[in-house]
Parts: sequence; C-alpha cells; structure tokens
Amino acid sequence: MKKLIQGILVGSTLLFGLWLGGMSQSASAATIHTGTPTAIRGWWRTKMTKETYYIGNEKHHIWDYQTLQITKKHVWGMNEDGKTFKIRNVAYQVSKYHGIKVYTLLGTHTKHRKQVFAADYDRIGDILLSVNIDVKKQSIGKPVTWYPFSGRISRTTLYPY
Repeated sequence: MKKLIQGILVGSTLLFGLWLGGMSQSASAATIHTGTPTAIRGWWRTKMTKETYYIGNEKHHIWDYQTLQITKKHVWGMNEDGKTFKIRNVAYQVSKYHGIKVYTLLGTHTKHRKQVFAADYDRIGDILLSVNIDVKKQSIGKPVTWYPFSGRISRTTLYPY
C-alpha cells in the first residue's frame, strides 16, 4: 500500500514538473542579453608576423599581431598599428547557423559615442572567428581568426606568452 501511494506521488510530481517545464519560455534567437557571453570571454590574438627593422646597422625584430580582450561588460582591442579601442554598452544575441552558435555583439565606441560596433563571433574549439558587420547584417571585412593567449607580452620583442 505504501509503495502504491509513493508511486502515485512520484508520478504526479513528475507530471506536474513536466507540465510546469513545458509552460516556461525558453530564450529565443531574438532575445538580446546585456554584457558578453562567457564562451568568448578572455584574451585573444591574431596570427603573428615577424617584422624586421633596422636602427643604424643593427637588425631588430618585433612580433606584430592584433589583440582582443573580452570582459563581462567591455571589449578592448589593439590593432597591428598600435591603435587601441574600447567598446562599451555591450549586448549580444545568440543564433545558430548549421549547428554552430554565432554570437552577435553590439556596442558603442568610447571615442565615437554614436558609432555602433557590431560583429559576429563563432567559437570553434580553441579558436574564435570574427566578422565585422553593419547594422543590416552585411559583412564589412574579411573573417579574422583569433587564438587564445594569456594577455602577457615580452617587453623587448613584444612576443605574447
């Protein structure tokens, strides 16, 4: 008799949970979230090229690459020519294309408050792919491949650790 009552209670609780879970709304692709997704946070760099220069007769070299730091609320970056940028008021939207999650980040540049920043990011394994886009979701530039790194660099050769 106890097992019958226990079975009825467990079954009714399970059915109630399934019914309640079916009523809750799931996040759709049109939902915009504030901040940045945790899957793409961290330090990223592009493929490095060795640049050689001369001071007098002495040959020197440095490593040239772009860096990107994605934090919870901001996106920081440095181009190959050394110009830095910061994106504030970041929001993102998640969508799926052929089984791959694509994160569309939106935000504003700190120097140009009205200029909107938009980019699509795909994380595949240890690499991050990005494409800068305009508001109409049309590609502006070539896709850029980003590789993870610690955020530390050598003071003499600028080689990342």
